[in-house]
Amino acid sequence: MFKNYLKLGFRNLKKYKLSSFINISGLALAVGCCIMVSEYTYWALHQDSFNSRIDRLFVIEKIVDKKGVQQIYGDVPAALAPSLKNDYPQVSNAARLNYRSVVIKQGENVFRDRLTFVDDDFYEMFDYPVKWGERQKFTDQDGIVLTQELSGKLFGTSNPVGKALTIRINRGKSVISENFIVKGVLNKYPVEASFNFSALVPYSRMTALGLDKPGSWVESTSITFIEMKDAKDIALLRSQGKRYSDLYNAANQNSQISSFHYQHLNAMNFHSYKVYGSYFNTMQPIGLIMLIVIAVSILLLVYFNYINITIASVSGRLKEISVRKVMGSSKGQIILQFITENLIICSIAVFSVCCWQKSSFSMV
Repeated sequence: MFKNYLKLGFRNLKKYKLSSFINISGLALAVGCCIMVSEYTYWALHQDSFNSRIDRLFVIEKIVDKKGVQQIYGDVPAALAPSLKNDYPQVSNAARLNYRSVVIKQGENVFRDRLTFVDDDFYEMFDYPVKWGERQKFTDQDGIVLTQELSGKLFGTSNPVGKALTIRINRGKSVISENFIVKGVLNKYPVEASFNFSALVPYSRMTALGLDKPGSWVESTSITFIEMKDAKDIALLRSQGKRYSDLYNAANQNSQISSFHYQHLNAMNFHSYKVYGSYFNTMQPIGLIMLIVIAVSILLLVYFNYINITIASVSGRLKEISVRKVMGSSKGQIILQFITENLIICSIAVFSVCCWQKSSFSMV
């Protein structure tokens, strides 16, 4: 019986081509929009979730009071992270990230990219998967760690560990060229990561190149992370933060701050839009809410349109229904036939969206 319903359903699908096309394309569009928004929402709510220590990771920011209005800035003095780690046993790790625009050369391959100087604790705090290399060698002063994307540009699909490359870095008005040995390659960049980098070099190399003054409260870093042994201990740092803001203000007479702010990394996704000079992915909560509202509205609009078209098409099939009643079909059988036809249309719409989504991900 159900096999006959399927045959009739596909016949009517071919017979009423225009209405079938409108229904299928409309449903596919609505479902596709909802899937895309749901994936974006999941990504927005689960940034950095691949890090096992995310509950204990914090980002340090500085707050500037300008005419009674507080503004948050993402750069903080380079001396702050080492000071916190030395002064508070509750701070288990501290990592600074400092971005520099550079030119990377390997053989005939030359790319302009961004180099990131990073403290050794970074590899303890974050769980970036390693494709090639030994993690314990990533902190060698002559070494560099590449992402899979940059490694592919420079070396193709081959393992580049142990190979050399040259990087040109601006130092004041001069340009210096430094050689680095590839110590490792990180696996495909996690989609959930809230900040980006292409190549990592030990922070100590930055000092050796004269690009950083150790202990300076004038030099700043792009991003500063700290890891607490217990997340609740961050209250201690907040309560005793004035000593560090005083040190900063004493060294920066023309750039005074109110305090330092410790932002939990797992809440950074809906906070970074408030931060000036932030290197994190930026999104506003109202934007995410509007996307969800638009997707649900499109879905409801398409469903109401689908119902109207389906009801209107029934009036044109009254002769068919009458003949089937004369032939002995019951009301339940006729209803089941129409339900089968609608299930076929919905299934085709959802299947087409799934195929499109799969092909899109394979291209990525």
